[in-house]
Amino acid sequence: MKMKWKILTGMIVGLLLGGATTYFFMNYDIVKRDQNRISDTSKLNSPSKKTIDSFFNDSFGRDFFDLNSAPFSQMEKMRRNMDKLFEDQLGSLGGSDSFDNWFENRFGGSVFDIKQPEDDDYIYYEIKLEGLDKNNLQVNVKNGNLEVSGEVKKVEENKSEGSLSKSYIHQSFHRIFPVPRGVQEDKIEFEVDGDKLIVKFPKRKINL
Repeated sequence: MKMKWKILTGMIVGLLLGGATTYFFMNYDIVKRDQNRISDTSKLNSPSKKTIDSFFNDSFGRDFFDLNSAPFSQMEKMRRNMDKLFEDQLGSLGGSDSFDNWFENRFGGSVFDIKQPEDDDYIYYEIKLEGLDKNNLQVNVKNGNLEVSGEVKKVEENKSEGSLSKSYIHQSFHRIFPVPRGVQEDKIEFEVDGDKLIVKFPKRKINL
């Protein structure tokens, strides 16, 4: 029964992702024409952008995360498929730009920055945060979401006419992810490994 459920879930998720990619590609020309008719300042609030954001919000809502044991991997796969479709059909990349913008606004960062492995006892979120200051980090669960906030520190080197200068940049961040299904939200653990934050969600035990 468990194997049948996994197969059924995989088929449902596959259909959702395939439909999302196809829908987005079929409507891309319409969206681009709409965007070309408006100025850069109004683009952020354009009807076409709102439509795309609404579509992604509907496609990757709570149900998607509940049905899928590796949601971010599936989202990354869909993103790659978008670029492949655009390269095959139009001879150019860029089909995933709207998805990247939506993901950054919704979760922060890039879909490539987060992995979700698991073992018998835990589901993990491995979040890449370059320059993470582990002494200024907050990790909480609130309203079914994992909230991560803190600071990253970056050093930029600037070379010009034989001279070298360095710029030290401090940036705050706040990222929100849905809590995986079937875990004990009140018993999360986390650790920092270099530029990677690892959040551990203990799985709920089923007493037989």
